[in-house]
Amino acid sequence: DLAGNVSTKTITFSVNRFGSVYSFDEDLKSIDGKFVQKEKDVIVTETNVDNLKPESITIKVTKNGTPTDLVKGKDFTLTETGGKGKWSQYTYVVKKDLFAGDGRYTVTIYSEDAAGNINENIDETKKAEISFGIDKTKPVIVPIDIESGEQYPVDNKDVTISIKDNLVLGGAAIYLNDKKVEHQENGENFTFTIPNSNEKQEVKIVAVDAAGNELTKGVNELIVSTNFLVRWYNNTPLFAGSLG
Repeated sequence: DLAGNVSTKTITFSVNRFGSVYSFDEDLKSIDGKFVQKEKDVIVTETNVDNLKPESITIKVTKNGTPTDLVKGKDFTLTETGGKGKWSQYTYVVKKDLFAGDGRYTVTIYSEDAAGNINENIDETKKAEISFGIDKTKPVIVPIDIESGEQYPVDNKDVTISIKDNLVLGGAAIYLNDKKVEHQENGENFTFTIPNSNEKQEVKIVAVDAAGNELTKGVNELIVSTNFLVRWYNNTPLFAGSLG
C-alpha cells in the first residue's frame, strides 16, 4: 500500500475440463477387441488432473449381457499415486479369475473427480472401451447326411455338414481326398458335392473359431457310385459272403 506494506498470497488451482484419460497395459492391449483362449488380469490406469472421489469409484464386469458390481480388495485392487499438485493416477487390476469362463466380457470403470467431472471409460470420447471374449471350447462338427463306411448309389452326393461354435466361428475348410473343395454356407450349414468314383473317398473338415480353437473331423471309406459291381466289391461282408 502507500505506506509500503506488502502482502503476498499464493493460490493453487486446477483447470479440469475433460476429466480422466485411460491407458491399458500390454496384456490388455493384446486381448482388447479380440477372442482369446486364455484369460489375463485387466490392468487399467486412470489419470486425472484432480483427485477422484473415493466413494464414487465403481467397476462393473458384464458377461454375456449380465453386469456384476466388483468389490474392491476381492475382485480388484486399486493403487493411487500423485496428488498434492501432481496429476493423480489410479491403477486398477481386475483379477483374471473373473474371466475364467467362456463368454463375451466388457469392463466399465466409473468415477467422479474433485472438479465435478463424471468419468467413464465407455464414453466414446475417451476411446477406452474394454471388451473381449474368452473361448476355450473347440467348434462342433456334425456330418448330417454322410457316414464313414457307407455307400451311396448316386452319380453325385450332395452333402451337408453342420459346424457351430459357442461364440464366433472363424472359418472352415472341407477337403475331399486331401484336396480342398468349394462349399456354400447357410448359417451353420456347409454344403458341397461328392462326385461318383470307383474308389473309396474320404472327407476331412477343419473348423477354427475366432479364438483359434481348431477341430478336425474325418468321414472315411465313402462309396459314391451307381455301379453295382463297385458297390458289391467294396461291401466287404457281402463280397466275402459271395466268395464263400
